[in-house]
Amino acid sequence: VLTGDYAAAVDLGRRAIETVATEPEPDPVRRGALQERMRWYLYEAGDIPAAAEALAIHADVGNQAGQSEAIHLLGVVHYVRGDHAQARPELEQAVALRRATNNQSGEAVSLMYLGMIHFVQGSYSHAARLHEQAPDPDRARHLRELATSLAESRERLLAMRAQIERVSEQIAELERLRQADVAARV
Repeated sequence: VLTGDYAAAVDLGRRAIETVATEPEPDPVRRGALQERMRWYLYEAGDIPAAAEALAIHADVGNQAGQSEAIHLLGVVHYVRGDHAQARPELEQAVALRRATNNQSGEAVSLMYLGMIHFVQGSYSHAARLHEQAPDPDRARHLRELATSLAESRERLLAMRAQIERVSEQIAELERLRQADVAARV
């Protein structure tokens, strides 16, 4: 995977899953974990339907921790691909599952991505509130400060844009006056 050879990683992952499945007493949780890891490789290779299969395996065996990881990664991939409408419910589900399994660091990361969706969509206060919910106080504080800083930067940029528009209007007025002056001299 680190070399970018996702086809080889997928092949190795499938062989590992087949090996687990042929064991005398196959461990469905281990099979689900292998499938979930392979899922990320499949995402990278662009095979989302095959990747979603891992989520179903975790759900079938009742592995909430595996489900939370799988649904979180689905949300992250959809976020990265710009499909925020798809990513949002996946990340919301990941937050709920991670809370249910008391996975505080995982919950914080899912909240961070969910907050970033709101931030990208211009809902800065909502993004900051989501970051405040993160159970890791240092991470939550950092993300809240980042969201606040970015919101303030956006406000400054909007103010600068308005100022640039006013200056452009003044320049256009000066040019109109200059042309009227030139016309009057002729």
